[in-house]
Amino acid sequence: MSRLSEAELEKMIKVLEGIVSKEYVSTNLFERIKNTLDVYPYEVRREQICYAVVMPGTTQEISEIMKYANSIKVPVFIRGSGTHLGGNYRPHAPGIVINTHRLDKLEVFEDYGYFECEPGCIVARVADKLAELGYFLPMAPGSRQIATMGGIVVNNTSGHIVDPSIGKPGDYLLGLEVVLPDGEIIETGTKGLRRPAGTDLTKLFLGGDGLLGVITKIRMRLVPQPERAYGLAVYKDLLSLARGVQRMYLERRPAPLFMEFLDDRAASFGFGLRGLESPGGPVIMFVSIGSSEREAIDKAEKILESLRAEGTIDAYMVHDLDVWEKIWTSREVIGSNLMQQSGAQLSSAEVSSNLKDLV
Repeated sequence: MSRLSEAELEKMIKVLEGIVSKEYVSTNLFERIKNTLDVYPYEVRREQICYAVVMPGTTQEISEIMKYANSIKVPVFIRGSGTHLGGNYRPHAPGIVINTHRLDKLEVFEDYGYFECEPGCIVARVADKLAELGYFLPMAPGSRQIATMGGIVVNNTSGHIVDPSIGKPGDYLLGLEVVLPDGEIIETGTKGLRRPAGTDLTKLFLGGDGLLGVITKIRMRLVPQPERAYGLAVYKDLLSLARGVQRMYLERRPAPLFMEFLDDRAASFGFGLRGLESPGGPVIMFVSIGSSEREAIDKAEKILESLRAEGTIDAYMVHDLDVWEKIWTSREVIGSNLMQQSGAQLSSAEVSSNLKDLV
């Protein structure tokens, strides 16, 4: 694909400014590089840097951008917060990046049993709003403070061993509003709580990495907030920790809602940043849920029974919510603080294993 000439680029920028206004079109080199990068520390190649970053505020504006880009054969790439660990969101050619952060409307329709949000809504904000009303957002990515709902849907990611407990975000997705590559606006799915059987266009865009269209509205079922209990297990080594997790599933214990582990060094570092004593070894932290507090506690105790069977240094329930908040958020501060201290970049990756071959 040949690059646009200076005259062609200037014309394209003027058209984009006419669609969203000059304020929301950036040709600044820093912004263009930032919106081309992802979480990996690999330098962006010059030929991958986008021509412009456009920040539309409405579905109609996105439709006009897509129509125009389609007419001049310039690729369009969709950008939320760029926190995905799959490595497949970097533009592979110069084009237009649509940044979705201005698309951040959120509405809760309790009478209908669902909420609707735009793709630029931050996950933590949606979760907090639903919690205020007694509902639960069934996902917990580690980047929830900056990750967008659009990114969650196009990845169909939930994070932290959520799947065996309550499934993927797609299990709660009722419908979408989508702008197709040619600018056509469509609605998929239903406003009823029972999703349609058979062919449902929603499934084409769920987990589709934004390849088939731009999601501009998300409709998800409201989930009542469950009761929770919190647990922690400390091991002498990672192999014992892995055996404990494997045993938990093989012994058919109730699947935890969230589960996260830190190795010895990461746990010591993260706990220290939160003002906690070093746990003294690799750590498993988890959340169990139930329809009542008693049920949640009973499930947590059953999980701890399996974890203890593989030689924990310590394993216990955490009843102080302030302490638990420090423990759980210790994992969120490790990467950024390590980079600040070392002055280096860090790389992350997600590794999946089947249950039998975990150890």
